[in-house]
Parts: sequence; C-alpha cells; structure tokens
Amino acid sequence: MDLLKCYETLGLKEKATLADVKDAYRDLVSVWHPDRFSDNPRLRRKAEEKLKEINSAYERLVFHLEGKCKSSFLKEGGNAGNRSTTEAVFEVGTYLVLSAFSNISEAARRFWHEARRPPEKKRPR
Repeated sequence: MDLLKCYETLGLKEKATLADVKDAYRDLVSVWHPDRFSDNPRLRRKAEEKLKEINSAYERLVFHLEGKCKSSFLKEGGNAGNRSTTEAVFEVGTYLVLSAFSNISEAARRFWHEARRPPEKKRPR
C-alpha cells in the first residue's frame, strides 16, 4: 500500500503528524471493530476486512513517520548513541511480539466462536 493510499484510508492529509495518525487510527478502530457487529455475520466480515486495511495503513504510516523523525533527529546532531539504537530495536521487537500475540488471539477468538456455533442442518436437495 502506498503512502497516499494509507493517508486516505485513515482520512488524513499528507502533512499529518504521528500523533494525528495515532488519533485517527484509534477513532477508526472504535468505529470498525468487528465485535460491534457480533449479531450480523455479513457486517462482521466487512468490518474485519476494513480493520485489516486500517491496520495495514497505520503500520505503514507509523513506520514511515517514525523513520522520518529519527532521521531528522540524527541530521540535527542529536545524541543518538547506543541507547537510541537499543530503544529502536526494542520497540521493533516489542511490536513484532505484540503483533504475533494479537494475530494468535484473534485466531483463537474466531475458533472459539466457530466451535460454539451450533452445527447447521443440511437441507435435502
């Protein structure tokens, strides 16, 4: 997904800050969270697809904007010694672990809902 599409997905202009991106993301997740549509499977599927698109756009923009912030910090002569590098590696590692747990919990939640659903009766042809 290109950056323009990411901004558009989150309803932002190209000059949006990292804080703007995070605020827009929180708002859209509140609106499009699939749990809001638990009584309607069709709308739930649509919300899941929309949320995947929102998550993808958010991740791409955060990666882009955090990289811009860090590179401008270095250009301005900020003290970016080992501590900043370590923090960046830690942030990426934390993000990866949290993403993995999020995906696992989402799969487990779907499995649990499917397991609890009564079996559908087959119609005779």
